[in-house]
Amino acid sequence: MAEEERPYVPYNPLYEKTEELEVDREIFPAGAAPIMYSASSDCSLRHWNLKAGICERSQVGHKGAIMCMNVDWEGGRSQLRDSQRLVLTGSADFTIMKWETKRVLWLSTYEGHEGTVSGLSTDWPGRRFASSSYDGTVKVWDLDGDCDCTQTLEGKHEGPVCCLDVDWETGCVVTGSEDKDIMQWDMEVGEMVLNIEGHTGPVWQVSMDPESMRVLSCGHDRTMKLWDLRSGDMIRSMLKHTLPVGVMEVDWSSGRAMTGSSDRNIILWDFEAGEALAEIEGHFGGVWALSVDWRGNRMVSGAGPCDNGIRLWDFDLERGIFCAENFQEHNETVWDLQVDWASCFWEKPESSSEDEEEAASRRYSKAMEERRASQDFQNALASGLDMLGGF
Repeated sequence: MAEEERPYVPYNPLYEKTEELEVDREIFPAGAAPIMYSASSDCSLRHWNLKAGICERSQVGHKGAIMCMNVDWEGGRSQLRDSQRLVLTGSADFTIMKWETKRVLWLSTYEGHEGTVSGLSTDWPGRRFASSSYDGTVKVWDLDGDCDCTQTLEGKHEGPVCCLDVDWETGCVVTGSEDKDIMQWDMEVGEMVLNIEGHTGPVWQVSMDPESMRVLSCGHDRTMKLWDLRSGDMIRSMLKHTLPVGVMEVDWSSGRAMTGSSDRNIILWDFEAGEALAEIEGHFGGVWALSVDWRGNRMVSGAGPCDNGIRLWDFDLERGIFCAENFQEHNETVWDLQVDWASCFWEKPESSSEDEEEAASRRYSKAMEERRASQDFQNALASGLDMLGGF
């Protein structure tokens, strides 16, 4: 009897299950204790010890879902007595709140938008920030003082502004909207300078690279698109998700991007080649939040209804994709995640050859002093014994 013909399945090492994937894998180096913040429709801002997997505390103040946030990680690392780790949160209650998370304090509320606050971009050294809103505007605010709005960009989008990205050095602002358009603005003059058309649905996330003058965007049409910001031309469109793409993280230096979708999947892309490198499955609801450590190949993801959880991933393709933790603290959609990934790395301070020679000289001198002291002790002991022997 002839053997039944089996269908050909191409070999893909990324999805090969090995014994390594069935056991706990060390995700963080010894001594690392990264902090994570999560924002949710349950109106809470939660503080996490990510390595321990513990939600240490929660701050509540908004009357609507917290849709976005920015964290001042550098300020939080300062050892000065008055140092603060500031967090800005944007909400569906139309307000932005400023929090001090070391002391768990609410500091101020910024009011002025007439719709849900959908995005934030902060210039911490310059003490200012920008916010996008479903009211169709982008507002620039003074971070300190009287919570004043210093500038409003409006009148061009024909629908809610869903996202923004800002290059604070040049004053270039890129926005995406439900009107399907991407717009480039000059913050100094307060005018729109370029309108990019190409998406067939709302644009939900944008990321700009000022050096190459390119933009990545994703949205309701299930695609991620790469654009030339000088001409407004589309370079390529990437389609792999089966439902709208709501969140995107980009590493311009390596040419990689990570997207999360309502189809419950996360995809790692090589956007320079236009190829999907890996598809990450595990959530039971749509993925709406991502924070990626591109250097360490680590990531956290947050999901919506039927899940509402946060997952910690190792996406090292050589070792295989691995879900290390599944945190279940929020009881509604997780909209944003921020992690201090830089705390997982320590750079060895550079030392000159002169410093090394001085250190070696000090070690040699110390050894010689110890040797001489030991010899003096031996001589003193021998002399004492000779004296005792004379009695």
